Parts: sequence; structure tokens; C-alpha cells
Amino acid sequence: LEDVISDKFKADAVDILWLFGCEWLPAVEKASQLYNNGLVKKILFTGGEGRSTDPLRDVVKRSRYFSDWEGRLSQQNEAEIFEQILLKNGVAKEDIMLDEKSTNTELNIRYGLRVLKKYGYSKNNLDSIIIMQHPFLQRRAVETFKKITGEKGRLEEWGDLRGCFISYPPSFSAIETMSNEEALENLRYALEELWKLKPAAYGPEGEGFIGEVVIPAEALKAEVISVSYTHLR
Repeated sequence: LEDVISDKFKADAVDILWLFGCEWLPAVEKASQLYNNGLVKKILFTGGEGRSTDPLRDVVKRSRYFSDWEGRLSQQNEAEIFEQILLKNGVAKEDIMLDEKSTNTELNIRYGLRVLKKYGYSKNNLDSIIIMQHPFLQRRAVETFKKITGEKGRLEEWGDLRGCFISYPPSFSAIETMSNEEALENLRYALEELWKLKPAAYGPEGEGFIGEVVIPAEALKAEVISVSYTHLR
């Protein structure tokens, strides 16, 4: 990653690591690691209450963080939860920016841009971003980011942010280390996200949340096999 940052931005660290709401703790831990290694200056987290909020609370209860957790977890939104984990992992409070209102990927981006503006960022001083999300959701997050920041009004306000970001999902655990139940759950999750990338789903022919995504033939072939497998389970 250091070489990519240096080559793309001619810098030692990116301005913003933008972490999207999810229930996957390795994402916030990787964000903390990159910050502590001096590769990012600030962390923006976007996520309030959404479909991943309750699963996130359950994950935190089973994690090493819960023994000295501050506040009532059941009443905390994703931003409050991730902020506490960032702080526990050594990120300075003044280097954390939060959106606590967004409930989906589109709003993560729209509200996130408002937060950046609130903190004084503009097309004149925002030159580099890392986008980070759960690996299964990463491609959709990136495509949604490109769609929204490519809108005419956004281009006028922010410049073309589509050229100043790095897509960097945390690595995913090898499926060989999972139980059969965990592997099947993750397979269904991946299939759902693959479907959302299709033109008639979230693409231009469907909801219009993202632009057209070219899905490799190998992925479509694997999808057919995987769907058949999940239906047999």
C-alpha cells in the first residue's frame, strides 16, 4: 500500500481513510493499523442505524473489546461503536470524523461529503482518499462513490474525486478456516452482493444506484454453481 500511495499521490500518507458502516471488525482494526503506521492522516466513518447495526453489536459482544466497553452498546449506533474501537486501537479523537445519520451506502457517501465540508475539506485541499468496506461490499461502495461524486453538482463542488481514491478492502479470512455454517453464510452474502452489481439490480437498468459494472464471465459461472450449491443445503 505504501508504494501505491507514493506512486498515485506522490505522498507518504493519504488525507482521508473513509470507512463505511458494516459489521466486520477487521475493517476498523485495519483502519487503525494504517493510521498508526502513518499511512492515513484522518479517518472518516459513515454509518448510523442500518441493517448491519444489530449484527455489529452482536460481534462486539463476542469480541475482546466488550470487557471494558463504555456506555450501553444496545443504544449505540455504528459510528459510536466504531469510534470507541478506533480510540481503543490508538487513533486520536481529533483525527476521527463521524456521520451518525446514514442508513445505507448512498447516504454514507452523501452525508460523508457533508461531514468533510464541515471539517473544512474542499476540492482545494482534499487530494487523496482510501475507501474501505467489508470485502464483499467493497466493489459496490466504490461504484456508488463513483456514481455520486460524478454528479454534475458534486463535480463542481469537489472536483473529480473519482481520480483521487484507492480502493483498499481488508483481507478476508480463508474459507478453509471456517466452519461449514460460516462458509455457507459468507457464500450467500457474496452472492447477494454479486447480484446487486448487475445492471438490472442496482445498476442503470434497475435501481440506478451504481453505473454499469462488467462482471467477469468466471464470476458469473461461479455464481451459477454457488447458487445451485446453496439451494441444496
